[in-house]
Amino acid sequence: MPVAVLMVLASAALWPLLDAIGKHLIGAGYPAVQVAWARYSVNVLFLLPVALSRGGRGSLLPRRSPLHLLRAALPSVVTALLFMGLGHMPLASASALLFVNPLLTVALSALVLGERVGARRWTAVAIGFVGALVVLRPGTEVFRWASLAPLAAALCYSTTVILNRRLAGEASPLATTLHYAVAGSVILLPGATAGNWRPLDLAAVGWLSLGAVVGSGCLWLVTSAYERAQASALAPFHFAELAAATAVGFVAFREMPDAAALAGIALILSAGLLSTWGEPAAVTTG
Repeated sequence: MPVAVLMVLASAALWPLLDAIGKHLIGAGYPAVQVAWARYSVNVLFLLPVALSRGGRGSLLPRRSPLHLLRAALPSVVTALLFMGLGHMPLASASALLFVNPLLTVALSALVLGERVGARRWTAVAIGFVGALVVLRPGTEVFRWASLAPLAAALCYSTTVILNRRLAGEASPLATTLHYAVAGSVILLPGATAGNWRPLDLAAVGWLSLGAVVGSGCLWLVTSAYERAQASALAPFHFAELAAATAVGFVAFREMPDAAALAGIALILSAGLLSTWGEPAAVTTG
């Protein structure tokens, strides 16, 4: 159990670095969709040899099911929306809005899968949405429509989680991760090449390669941790990513959320802990 917790905490510390790389490249003038496409394309180059060496070509082929295709496509939408948000708001605030996804998963589990959700979890969902509104602050001069992008990303991610429950056991985690990367590189290519394409220089390729290593390492840490311990025990530790995102945002971009944003982040964190602690949950990021 202690090893599994350390693995989850390590992944929580590393995920914001991946987001920071995206934010850095967007700040350098690369369009958000192009950065998202490049991330997945580099991941394909990184993951394909590993997947082939471990399972062979046959293990990588998905079933011909619309649900499998939808599950493979959604993470690329999540990444593109998150990067759009990162171009207009602090890293910590965007991460906080993305972390509404466990609460959305609770609601979708009840509405779509018919799972029983108790009063405590519905209360957590309500608190989380209040926290999101505090971070967004609609109706004020701080609010921008692009700020809704991370919230939309959270909804897409929650849909992916629901599909994972429906399709559990039908593909290996490594194969599914490769499907995400292939789908992202294909789906995002038209948007990445439309109009604002900027050739990647050597520095950008280096950042994207580092991001591929970090992202793959995070996926390995999370997968290994959940093989060692129960999800209900590990899920709350993922919320350490909010603290890590705040720290990375300050160190890398000199961003510090204001008092209202910190209050909203605290509400989302509290809601997540209330929802997940002591009950089965599946919370991952990316």
